[in-house]
Amino acid sequence: RINAAGDGAASCQEGRGATNVIEYGSAVEHNWFACTADQYEGITCWNELTGNGFQLKREADRIF
Repeated sequence: RINAAGDGAASCQEGRGATNVIEYGSAVEHNWFACTADQYEGITCWNELTGNGFQLKREADRIF
C-alpha cells in the first residue's frame, strides 16, 4: 500500500478482493501510482511523484 503522502508499506494481512489481474511483464498506472509485475522480481509499486514504494516477492519484501 502507498498512502497519499507517498509512504510505502507492505502488508499481506488484508485482502482487497481485487478482480483485476496484472500479467507478468505488465505495468499499470493510476493517479500517480504505478506497479509492475515480473515473474522473478515480483510486484513493485511506487508513487510516481515521490519514488517511495514497495516490492513483494517470494524471497523477501522491501520498502523504499
